[in-house]
Amino acid sequence: MRVACNASPLIWLSHTGHFSLLQALFEVVLIPPEVRAETVERAMGYPNAETVRAACEAGWMVVVPPTDEARVTFLQAQLHAGEAEVLVMAEEQGVDDEMRRRHAGTGMRLMG
Repeated sequence: MRVACNASPLIWLSHTGHFSLLQALFEVVLIPPEVRAETVERAMGYPNAETVRAACEAGWMVVVPPTDEARVTFLQAQLHAGEAEVLVMAEEQGVDDEMRRRHAGTGMRLMG
């Protein structure tokens, strides 16, 4: 199963020593470029910087940019940049994502 993931689960699973659960549960974890930047490039010195980098190098975590930049920009008015990218990318890739499920019943307008 493929899944799209936001930064928060990657950070907390890394910090608690349970990052390997992602690989055990999912064949491929898709993340957008902003999530990689947040968890690796801007996180030097934190456990998630190494775990996410290594997962991407191993190939079971893949960086996939969203293609609908207008929708990403629209969502960034309501959400963090990484969250906006995850929602758009997950829809484009036809995969499940924790963000969409979390906001499904809130009445929050996520898609234009």
